Amino acid sequence: MNYKMNKNILVNVIVSVIVVILAFILFGGKTIVEKVIVEKQNQVGAIPGDTVNTPCFTINGIQRCYTKVGLKQATTTPGAIKTPSASSTLEYASCEVSNATTTGTHTLTIAKNTSTLSSPPAATTTLITEKTVPAADRWFTLTATSSRPTADNTETLFAPNTWIVCGMHGGTVDDIGGFAPKGSFQAEFILTN
Repeated sequence: MNYKMNKNILVNVIVSVIVVILAFILFGGKTIVEKVIVEKQNQVGAIPGDTVNTPCFTINGIQRCYTKVGLKQATTTPGAIKTPSASSTLEYASCEVSNATTTGTHTLTIAKNTSTLSSPPAATTTLITEKTVPAADRWFTLTATSSRPTADNTETLFAPNTWIVCGMHGGTVDDIGGFAPKGSFQAEFILTN
């Protein structure tokens, strides 16, 4: 009888385990299957507003770089801009100066310097344009564009990492506030390679 009783207990245990397992599977915890959908979003390249906070911009494969700096004081090279890191053509440059005094005539220049030093050079190597400014002119602008070609047009072609500079000379130290101009120097380049 012992054997029969043990067999009955064993059968009852096995049936109970099977019932518990089936109950858990059928009525127990719910299994949630989530389907994750990954969508490829096309980037349309929209600009959020009217300001682009990068110096270079490419449209249809044509890259343009823009830079604007404030003029420095106590130097004959108050404005200097390093050209892009690729060969480029000067599209436009402008040196806008507000004069603090009305004495003395001086000359404002825009020129290029072929130095590849990391700091702005004091001298220029190729004059692009210049303007003699009478003492009475307190605000003046000198511009240069590539639309004024010369015989070989080399003055508007720039090697990588060289300089375009706005310079001032003439008059005396008392002129233009002791070479203390206020204003800005800006340039736009089109990359050629």
